[in-house]
Formats: sequence, C-alpha cells, structure tokens
Amino acid sequence: MVSTEQLIEAREEWLKLVDEFSIKDIEHIVIFPYYTANFTYYSLLYLKEFATNTDKKIYVIVDNLKVIKALAFFKLEIIPIYLSNEKIQRLLHFYNLYMFTDQLKILSPTQPNGRSAYNLVEQGIIDIEEFISVGILQNRKFKRVPLITYDGNDAELIELFNIVREDV
Repeated sequence: MVSTEQLIEAREEWLKLVDEFSIKDIEHIVIFPYYTANFTYYSLLYLKEFATNTDKKIYVIVDNLKVIKALAFFKLEIIPIYLSNEKIQRLLHFYNLYMFTDQLKILSPTQPNGRSAYNLVEQGIIDIEEFISVGILQNRKFKRVPLITYDGNDAELIELFNIVREDV
C-alpha cells in the first residue's frame, strides 16, 4: 500500500521531471517498470515503429541502464530518463489514482493496475509482439518487424539481444 506521503512525493517527482526536461502535455512518455530481456527487447523493437509515426518528442523513463545502452542499437531518437525502481513504482501508483497525462505508455504486462490483456498472450491468442505493438503502444496495425541484432561483446546487451522469435 502506498502512503499519502509517497503519493505526494510521486507528484513532486513528476512535476520535477516536467520542469527539468521541459516536457509538454502533447509529448509522449514511456515507462519501463518491468524488465525481462524478452519483454524489453520487443518493447524497444516496436517503440521504433511508434516513434516513426509521431512528430512529438518521446521520453523514456527506465530503472535499468541496459535499456539506455540498447537505445542506440534500435536507432531511437528519444530522451532517456533514469529513475530508481522505487520512484517509478510511486509514479505508477500516483498515475493509477490520478491520470496526470494521457500521453503515458506503460510497457508492462500487468501495469497499470487492472491491465489484463496479457492473458491473451498466455492463452496463445496473440503473441507478445502484437500485445506490445498494438495493445500497449497502440500502433495502428500489427506488422511483424525484422529483429535487430547485436554483434558486440557487452554481456548485458548480449543477454538483451539474445531473442529467438517464436513461431507464429
């Protein structure tokens, strides 16, 4: 349970981010509150499609530096913001109570609270790529995109890029 004090801190954190990065109401904010290599990789892959279909700035809030390192390989022109997982979780609790922007995309299978479409993935009705592309990022039409590879020697990035696409 989140205390009133923590919600006030979350609101202050949000206002600080808006001020520090000059975030406008019409710009996109994407939060990565959840990390698995598979989910994160596909989120970045389809975030690229999302980014090409907008002329607005995109800010990505993460608690994992691997994600920031990986952004360059996906050729994403976005503004990364690092926050602790604790601060991200407080922001999400605050967002569940008060939708402070309608431009927020939460790249998680279970958040915001009540998100249940991931059950479609678990039941094999849609795959994780379609869930992320259409269900979360709201790309208009699902089109499977080619995987992006990494040939470097950074162990963290090797883990992230070590994706084998499921047969569909």
